[in-house]
Amino acid sequence: MNVDPQLEKLIDDELKKLPAVTAPPGLLPDVIAQLAARAAAPWWQRAWWQWPATAQAAFIILALALVAAVTTGGALLNDQASLWMQTLSTQASGFTSTWSVLAPLGDAGLLLWETAAQPLLLYGLVTAGVLYLACLGLGTMVFRVAWKTNPN
Repeated sequence: MNVDPQLEKLIDDELKKLPAVTAPPGLLPDVIAQLAARAAAPWWQRAWWQWPATAQAAFIILALALVAAVTTGGALLNDQASLWMQTLSTQASGFTSTWSVLAPLGDAGLLLWETAAQPLLLYGLVTAGVLYLACLGLGTMVFRVAWKTNPN
């Protein structure tokens, strides 16, 4: 963009003649009060980076467990980990009688989860995401149309 040097100097001189802008007298106490309120907020209301390390670790573990539950462990566990879990479960001989009673119920629950609940959850999340984006786009469009017709 080509700017006329004389015009640039004229604008610069005129801006330098303007008095310095001062903040309103009540602004500084308001800003200090807001900063104090942020500092006094409990850890769970702060940014994630300001959480205690134990809370961050617990959150990461919970998030990984949620991913494992939604993907039935396929996203986090490879074949070696699954094989290790199977050998660990067979070595727990004290629970074999209870396990033999509860295993069919667990298998039925897992089958229901894999065939019905998991796809519905994934489709529901995708649908919610698409609807969110549609609402965002429509809201932006309506706002721009309303602002264009009445800019005051």
